[in-house]
Amino acid sequence: MLTITAKLRHDSFVQVQLATSVAEILAATELMAMASVDSVGGGHVNTAYFAFDALLRVYFISDENTQHCLNIARNPAVSGAVWCMPAKWGEGLRGVQLFGRCARATGETATGGLQLYKGRFPQFAPAPTTEEAYVTGTGKSGLFVIDIQRVKLLDEPRFGRRNFIEVAVVR
Repeated sequence: MLTITAKLRHDSFVQVQLATSVAEILAATELMAMASVDSVGGGHVNTAYFAFDALLRVYFISDENTQHCLNIARNPAVSGAVWCMPAKWGEGLRGVQLFGRCARATGETATGGLQLYKGRFPQFAPAPTTEEAYVTGTGKSGLFVIDIQRVKLLDEPRFGRRNFIEVAVVR
């Protein structure tokens, strides 16, 4: 499992507890619900397969003409939710809400993010020319990166029942 090296700032819990919890939850599921803001200020939600890195940046691939990518081009503010299905309804709940800014990844950020994405999803195998388009940001589809700035964490087995913990992400 990837170790989160971004600093998660909170007054009551130590870094290693928070980072381990967030990493475990993100690693436990591959699908994220993501919200963006449309041109008239309304909300739009989509789902995306994602990968993440130690700096708590989240990567996903999408077509630039989708509603969420058009929204991100106008307003980079996004939020996401990742959760683990509990074994018993309403018990042992675990999930994170992520808040940050999103942009199309290019250069070294795209190269690293694409390697993480391919590592998480081995069945994703773009042709070399398509992979180059992801890195340069010139294709119709692109690799996008969310720079997470804040996390709202719920990990009942670790932190107690209904204990929502808001954490600032510091790099």
